[in-house]
Amino acid sequence: MIGAADADTMESSIVTNQETFGYWSNFDHPVDYITVMFYLLAIGALANGVRLMVSEDETDEAMKADAPAEEVGEQESPEATE
Repeated sequence: MIGAADADTMESSIVTNQETFGYWSNFDHPVDYITVMFYLLAIGALANGVRLMVSEDETDEAMKADAPAEEVGEQESPEATE
């Protein structure tokens, strides 16, 4: 037979491992560390996506500034060849 303290620990581990999003929180198996890594990577990817959406990209500004100049240049080039 196992002792009362061991039985409580075992019961806690079983109940914790059955939770959908909290199974990894007792760190009793290597998969728990992989799960934490995935959670951290997901949070980092979301934060980076928000950062990219909020910040205005320099290449977008350059493309906006160059677009009208290129259209005008294309329209003038046939006249220049005549």
